[in-house]
Amino acid sequence: MRRRAFAALLIAVAAVVGTPAGAQSPTPSSRPDGGPGITAGSAILVTLNNGEGRVLFGRRVHDMRAPASLTKVVTALVARDIYKLDDVVVASPLVLQSHGSDLNLEPGMKITVRNLLYALLLKSANDAGMALAANDPFGFDHFVRLMNQKARSLGARDTHFNNPHGLDMIGHVSSAWDMALFTRELLSDPVLADIVKTKTHRMPWKDGRQRIFDNHNKLVLERSDIVGVKTGFTANAGHCLIAAVRTADGIAFSVVMGSQDHYRDSTALLDYAKTIELRVGSGGGGVDIGRSLSAPPAQLSETQTAASAIPGLDPGDDARWLVVMVVLALLTLATIGSRRRSHPLRDAADVLAWVEPFVPPDKP
Repeated sequence: MRRRAFAALLIAVAAVVGTPAGAQSPTPSSRPDGGPGITAGSAILVTLNNGEGRVLFGRRVHDMRAPASLTKVVTALVARDIYKLDDVVVASPLVLQSHGSDLNLEPGMKITVRNLLYALLLKSANDAGMALAANDPFGFDHFVRLMNQKARSLGARDTHFNNPHGLDMIGHVSSAWDMALFTRELLSDPVLADIVKTKTHRMPWKDGRQRIFDNHNKLVLERSDIVGVKTGFTANAGHCLIAAVRTADGIAFSVVMGSQDHYRDSTALLDYAKTIELRVGSGGGGVDIGRSLSAPPAQLSETQTAASAIPGLDPGDDARWLVVMVVLALLTLATIGSRRRSHPLRDAADVLAWVEPFVPPDKP
């Protein structure tokens, strides 16, 4: 009788605490909740409602990765902090040190901060980032320090910047979680939010003609509900994309890093966000819409989806801890006064396969 009671109590403890250590959780594509199957090494999906960010999906959200041109989100945030939109920047010789996607700025050229921000965020012009950073009255290095200070002020823990454009450098890293923090901040700025959803921009050029360029984010060009945000690619970072979409309740956005198909991954995530929204709005019942983006980072370190209710025991959940304590107390009482030679692990092994059988050595 005691043996059965003990086994039942141990099963109850296992049910309350959750899956034993070492057990594998299902991947997003195999989850019964229908979570999105994506190729990105790191990803996060967030819904914004009145500025509050709620995480709907996460995969390795704190992996420190090369962020490529997603870096420019923070470059833009710092530029908005220290410059006025109509300030005129004189291009520094440092603009010649960038490569890849550029405006082909030349030292001495004059261009407004507003136009540099459009070039930075739509065309992903690396020399626009260099021009903004070099224009800092305290110097280029000071601007980069401001970028790191901005990241810390927004709660980022996985980020360190060495440049304003995102070209690969040792130690220049960020994470999907941190990029979500930066994106929430960018979308809260009306000027920057308007820039990243722009399809095409015209700006005056040195020869007196108009310079015209399209948004590099092709989702903005193809879908009317997409409102940004930023593309990125380097050999080290792979394909990266922050994409945002209008929803019935506000905005949802995704971050994918190290993706084999960043547009397909982003589309799958954003469509998943709308599916979750419909289920919640229609009274689908029981859908946990995730953790707050402001929550401690460790809460979403591996692949998790909102609709799966994010398994595991939360130390802040007093009710579940109370159940655990009561069950443990009953377990202790059930074993007190036992007259036969017994061992809890041996009893549990008869019922739970993941408990290793144990037989105490005989006394000499």
